[in-house]
Amino acid sequence: MFCGPIKLEVLGGARAQDRKNLSVSLDCIPYRTMEDSAWEFAKNCAWRLRDNGHSLPWNDILIGSLCLQWACRVYAKDQHFETMRDVLGIRLYAPGCGGSYQPDKG
Repeated sequence: MFCGPIKLEVLGGARAQDRKNLSVSLDCIPYRTMEDSAWEFAKNCAWRLRDNGHSLPWNDILIGSLCLQWACRVYAKDQHFETMRDVLGIRLYAPGCGGSYQPDKG
């Protein structure tokens, strides 16, 4: 799933020569708009993280909180998302050996 914050993070940092191709490549990913209530939920997630001793970038918290609300996984190599997994319970996409993948049970 793709949303505005991820679009800005990925495409906003793209080199000029890569922007068009990258944008077209991402068109195949389902896009979902976020509601205003997502900001309130993200704020509460930020407070939970801070109360547990973690001060993370707001955009990562927003993305992680959207994944919680939408019940989807985060695919990232960023340590911030591992922290959110431990504190907030976000789910991370973790491909298995040789590209296999084991979905959640239940």
